[in-house]
Amino acid sequence: MQKGAKLPAHGDDPEVSSLTSGEYAWSSEPELYRAYWEASVDGLFAVRVTADGQFCCNGLNPALEAATGLESRNTAGKPPEDYLPARTAALLVELYRGCLTSGAPAARTEALEFPAGHRVCSVSVVPVRGPGGRIELLLGRAHDVTELWQMRTELSELAERLLDVQEEERRRIAIELHDSTSQHLVGVQLQLAALREKLLTKEAVAVMSNALEEALKDIRTLSFQLIPRRLAQERLTRTLQDFTRGLARRTGMSIELNLEGEIDDLVYEVQRPLFRVVQEALLNAHRHGRARCAVVALSMDESGVRLSITDDGRPVTLPIARGVGISGMEVRMERFGGSLSVTPTQSGTSVLAVIPAAAMKERSEGILKFRRLRPRNS
Repeated sequence: MQKGAKLPAHGDDPEVSSLTSGEYAWSSEPELYRAYWEASVDGLFAVRVTADGQFCCNGLNPALEAATGLESRNTAGKPPEDYLPARTAALLVELYRGCLTSGAPAARTEALEFPAGHRVCSVSVVPVRGPGGRIELLLGRAHDVTELWQMRTELSELAERLLDVQEEERRRIAIELHDSTSQHLVGVQLQLAALREKLLTKEAVAVMSNALEEALKDIRTLSFQLIPRRLAQERLTRTLQDFTRGLARRTGMSIELNLEGEIDDLVYEVQRPLFRVVQEALLNAHRHGRARCAVVALSMDESGVRLSITDDGRPVTLPIARGVGISGMEVRMERFGGSLSVTPTQSGTSVLAVIPAAAMKERSEGILKFRRLRPRNS
């Protein structure tokens, strides 16, 4: 225990030293409780309740001193307003007052300001009564939940962002179905109307056949974009090979695929977003950049995973519009602690996605743990 960080019971206090067993339990085994007070990783504190209902600091353990930047020698015997910012002091006094009034434990989680900085803490206090039944002491615990609070905030923001991306993706699919597939089918419908009037020529039959073929191609392409059926079974290498060959055949674009490392050993939940980034980047290069050539390079080593897609199409313009494609790629990488950048080059556009090994390992282990805990029928 640091100098001045005393246990909240004083041998020279006649009221405390004369307490019976069960009141101020540490009075019977002071060394045991002193060891807990000094070694606890949680912030512990004691508050003396004066006869007129005021609250004075009676001690901070070393963990709380280190976390807050406060020192027992500078706070002992003082009310919170004397050593804390006004808002923090008011929140703590309100908590103490609630405990004193109800005579029961009280707790709250708040953003508090200390000399060491702003922290989000879960603070709880329990009342301790003296021999006359009056609450003379409040014993408290302050647990720092700042990181958890930040994670919850980030998770909430990510969930909102995912919903936005989902809505944009649905809108994009609807537009593609309307502008492409439906137009082919409308053409067939018109030709069928002519057939009813016996006005259909061989040329019209050929047009109708081509329209149906194009509509079928659109539906198959859209279906593969939505669900890469082979990824779970054939893993990432084979799926990327099939996809790039198929896209090159349909679009006439030359696509070079370079793979290094044991990428098929990645968990499926990591392989899937990597495939989606390749898919989105190449489709963007074809649709918007009118690219003729593209190079996909995916490698994995001890530092992590690195994925780059470069093309010779029309470069993206700055500032880059955050549409569904780029936002979707960013969200997929951020989920695994990675990053994604899209930049124009002299010859086209470059997409770079990186997932550090440490972040990927942590999230992959979390996924595997979830799989083990998840019910079989889920």
